[in-house]
Amino acid sequence: MFVGLFLFFFVTGIAFYIHRIEFAALVLFIGALSIIYVIRQWFYDIENEASLFGYHTLIVKTGIYKGFMLFVSSEIMLFFGFF
Repeated sequence: MFVGLFLFFFVTGIAFYIHRIEFAALVLFIGALSIIYVIRQWFYDIENEASLFGYHTLIVKTGIYKGFMLFVSSEIMLFFGFF
């Protein structure tokens, strides 16, 4: 829910900047800073789940690894698709 709101601020800031509205930089900065904060908190929670609570078993770790490798390979295929 908050991510959608922060993305709205970010995109609104970009639109304001394009139309040269004077407080565009403030709205853009608030949106970008908020998105960075949410991403940092998300990674902090994942790190706590993995290290402190021990929720990531071997099956979860291999699933995360396979998902990341599928993402990287899809990005490579997309890159080659453009050229």
